[in-house]
Amino acid sequence: GDTFKSRGIGGFYQGGTALLLRQGSNWASRQGLTDLVREFMKSRHVKSGESTADVKLSVTEEAVSGIIGGGLSTWNQPFEVLRIEAQAAAAKGLPSRNIVETAKYIVKEAGVLGLFQGIAPRMGLCIWQTLFMVTVPKLISGV
Repeated sequence: GDTFKSRGIGGFYQGGTALLLRQGSNWASRQGLTDLVREFMKSRHVKSGESTADVKLSVTEEAVSGIIGGGLSTWNQPFEVLRIEAQAAAAKGLPSRNIVETAKYIVKEAGVLGLFQGIAPRMGLCIWQTLFMVTVPKLISGV
């Protein structure tokens, strides 16, 4: 009732741009960064005349690749912080701000590091997700 009357349909999607940017980059980052780490680890084992395609990593090396890839995939934490700030402001009934205005507000209030609030717990979540949804399936499939 009140949200639609006062803000229209857009009132239900505060922080939507930040959510789109964070979510859209999540899995591509997670998979891509893990694959980059895997290729780096494989390159350490390449012998003359071989390619990285000929190298099979150990379970430990696969797990380490997933841990590093998952941790690095939190590069987009500022988008998550922007989404949360926009949604918190909307819940308080504050005027809507676009993503740039929200970022400026956070930097003014908490400095640039404010854009990385909550990164440690999210890093733990991303590592877990990468291990169980990227690394484990790769190990099971034997690829």
